[in-house]
Amino acid sequence: MRGLWPMARRPGAGVPMSKKSRGDEIRESIAAKYPSLLIADGFDDAIIGTAIRPGSGVVVAYDIRKMEKILVKQGMEVMDAREYLDFNVFPAYVGEKTPTFIDRDW
Repeated sequence: MRGLWPMARRPGAGVPMSKKSRGDEIRESIAAKYPSLLIADGFDDAIIGTAIRPGSGVVVAYDIRKMEKILVKQGMEVMDAREYLDFNVFPAYVGEKTPTFIDRDW
């Protein structure tokens, strides 16, 4: 199930994995320092770090292109992946700790 989850209460958090991805390691590192941040479920490998949003403080930052690639790997076409993100992920606001999404192609 996709959604935005608090770092410390994400489904599956704390479950041992046989091999951790770089995204898992980054998420765990951020969660240790900022356990109240929200994450976009299923996109750990697109986390690039944290950002500071005025009025909100620290939030998790995602690379948009990496998010698209994750959805393409799951079977979506590139245009469908971008449309999904544009309509279902980017506009979602669930409070001041909502993640930010960065386009690093510029």
